[in-house]
Amino acid sequence: MNKEHLDKEYFLYNLKNLSIERVNKIDIPNVTGEYTNNTIHILNTADKRTLYHELTHFIDDRLNSKGGFKSITIYKYLGNYITTEEFYQLSKAERKKAEYIEDIFFNFLVEGGAEYNTAVYFNNMKPISYYNQVVMYNILSIIYGTDFMREIFFGREGQELLYKKIVEAGYNYDEIKRFTDITLRTEIDKANNKEKFYYLEMLINLYEHEKGAKWYEDKTFSYFVINLLPYDFKSSDTDRYFEYSKVSNIGITLERKIREKLYDKKYASIYNKIYFNDNLYIPVGDYIIVNGELKDQSKVYIYDIDKDELIDYKTIDE
Repeated sequence: MNKEHLDKEYFLYNLKNLSIERVNKIDIPNVTGEYTNNTIHILNTADKRTLYHELTHFIDDRLNSKGGFKSITIYKYLGNYITTEEFYQLSKAERKKAEYIEDIFFNFLVEGGAEYNTAVYFNNMKPISYYNQVVMYNILSIIYGTDFMREIFFGREGQELLYKKIVEAGYNYDEIKRFTDITLRTEIDKANNKEKFYYLEMLINLYEHEKGAKWYEDKTFSYFVINLLPYDFKSSDTDRYFEYSKVSNIGITLERKIREKLYDKKYASIYNKIYFNDNLYIPVGDYIIVNGELKDQSKVYIYDIDKDELIDYKTIDE
């Protein structure tokens, strides 16, 4: 993780005083764990993977005394929207002319980032929750690179860094606010097709702005994009219908190649993927019966999507 953010003495003090409690109920709907104020609550029915996810939130929050992620404070100044950094670049007299609007943040970075980094550092490259948020985090990792996304997640100013990147790509505050509203943890999974194509369009534009290339020519990027496509999309949903159609079958060959190598070819689970340090990792849950007993044969495959071949794997030790 980001050593440059680590205050070792501060972190170890908080680790020593971290409270982990098993509980029967958590007030937030549809979650099995919660981290807040150096305390982790885990449902009695949850397993160690939930604990790892909440520990990642703890690490992000207590790496140093500056705390975890900071939301983006937006002001309106002379008809334009500005961030906190821009606000404090103004003279004291000019700041009085600025109007506070609100605080916003990219929720998918918080939960998707926690699950992504849990998979990378604690869980054998296997994310188990926040599917769409993890896919979006992977997409940003392809656009900006693993090191930059590490800075985004573990750095105090990560939210504002991403906001600036999106502004540089030509988006304004209202457009970004719509993006953050749609991708809230409680909203992203029930977004309609119009909303899904809104955030897909933004992610694609970020790619093409940063890379200077057509998105559908990048097979790895395209593979993650199709994981966010509505299954029932049609030409009237998007101006990019034919671009999406070009890449819609990328994952089929990949899954077929993996299943050919599995013991349980029919029922084995292929989990959400991880893009990390220029590699595509594909975790697979697989089992074989040995002497009448079920034996775990789960693996993580490394896939070269350009060559369309599996290049390596490691066995997962659960």
